[in-house]
Amino acid sequence: MSNPQTVRILWLVLGIEIAFALFCMVVRSFGSFIIIFLILGFLGAIAFVARYLGLWSVDFGAGSPIKRVNWNGRTPRNYEFEIGTNPNPPTDPNNPNQTGRTKMNPPNNNPGNWNFGNFSINLGNYPEQIEVMSQTLTLEEGVKNFAVNVLSGNLRVTGQENLAEIKLNATRRVWSKDTVSARLDLDRLQVRTWREGATLRVEAGDPTQGFVVGRAPRIDLELLVPAELAANFTTTTGDLICQQFHGELTARTTVGTLAVSDFNSEHNINLQSTGGRLSLQSVAAGNLRVKAGAGAIQLTGVGAEQIELEATAGSIRGRGINCGRYTARATTGSVDLYEAHIEFGLELKAGAGRVYADNITSGSFRLDATTGSIFYRGVAPAAASEVTSGVGNVQLFFATGAAFNLEAQSSVGGVELYLPVSAVTYQARNGFNGQIGGGGPPLKVVSQVGSIRVAQA
Repeated sequence: MSNPQTVRILWLVLGIEIAFALFCMVVRSFGSFIIIFLILGFLGAIAFVARYLGLWSVDFGAGSPIKRVNWNGRTPRNYEFEIGTNPNPPTDPNNPNQTGRTKMNPPNNNPGNWNFGNFSINLGNYPEQIEVMSQTLTLEEGVKNFAVNVLSGNLRVTGQENLAEIKLNATRRVWSKDTVSARLDLDRLQVRTWREGATLRVEAGDPTQGFVVGRAPRIDLELLVPAELAANFTTTTGDLICQQFHGELTARTTVGTLAVSDFNSEHNINLQSTGGRLSLQSVAAGNLRVKAGAGAIQLTGVGAEQIELEATAGSIRGRGINCGRYTARATTGSVDLYEAHIEFGLELKAGAGRVYADNITSGSFRLDATTGSIFYRGVAPAAASEVTSGVGNVQLFFATGAAFNLEAQSSVGGVELYLPVSAVTYQARNGFNGQIGGGGPPLKVVSQVGSIRVAQA
């Protein structure tokens, strides 16, 4: 079995790549890995061109009844066999007694659609098939909670006052190669309802579907529900939108946007997303807890007794906030807060990102940035507060009449003061300890690498 010239070139490029990777390991050159990625791109480009032009072939040699196998990328997954020299097309390309030329498609030929157990890929350009269904769910006596789980698709929930039932609209969508396959895929998308104690449960989708890359069969739900009903909503691969709902709310998304708007009650809200954006707008609640994995958190016009926000890989931004306590922590991403009134305590913490707070009123604050700058503009704290920066400048601007005891220290950087100093215990280029405006609650500011500036707004 011999390889044609195209395949030999691919092997040559691959060998060069491996040799260069070993060289990088020996010299420990981090920057040289960029060249490895360029070689990978070059290798992929050659493979694409070879596939598109139909140059990728294998010659089985003179001793084999099958002379050549070609793969032509312009006819995906079609294999071309050249058998012997007889110009008449054979009926069986696997029979060594036959000669000629024929084309054979492998079993289950479905361009752009591959299945690997519980994992499948659907990239085919198939037409969309849609079915819409409606259903009314009666709330039996004793039902106090409502739980919805959408396995694949979007969920939109709208609350309505004085509603005694749940109105459900479901839209089933599939992308299949023919009507038979479409019918089978549509039938697998079902809406199941059952009661479990005081909870009415709804599940929509196909539990056996698994993970699909590309156009996956989906079922989108639109629900009209009693506004005060306690609810637990979940989507796996789809957006979750909740509006005009006022009951105790727990909502989770795996991949998709999670948005809550026009919520007004003393009930609590608990939101969580693994890989999607979280948004809250025009919300007044009891306690608000929001946790995001790979996605941003954004709050606009939100009030609560206590707000706790946490993002692993994403930014956190709040505007128009009114609450008792506000805590926002981002591992990788910036933490921004604008136009906020915090009655008791404010805590903003960023691992790799900036901390920015503007037009703030807070009883006390704690600002922390490991790698990033810190900016604060607002009213001076009424209780002990602290600002800590690892690598980054610190800028604090206070309204007229600010009074507090300031302790500021920078390991690498200067300390600049532009406020009236009433007493000095210690002062140097990179440090200060004394009273501002007659003194008051203690404010400690520390920067490892970066300057510190304290001035009037």
